[in-house]
Amino acid sequence: MRDENGSFIACQTVTKLGILSVKEVEAFGLLEALQWIRCMGWFNVVVEMDAKSVVDVVLESRFDASELGLSVAECRSLNFPSICS
Repeated sequence: MRDENGSFIACQTVTKLGILSVKEVEAFGLLEALQWIRCMGWFNVVVEMDAKSVVDVVLESRFDASELGLSVAECRSLNFPSICS
């Protein structure tokens, strides 16, 4: 996590056991980051990702029962305005 000046303020590491695709791991990482942001009580946070395919799935409205889809659905359930609109 960086502040508005780009200075380091915090980080988190999470592990998950299993064999997952790159997209599933990226979605899981996004979910963990959003949960952490909410837990820390931070607002006005910009999340940057280089996984366009995951961003596309997050912005779609369809339901997907895969591991990727379930992580994305959980991201949406956190009700962050830019994800939910």
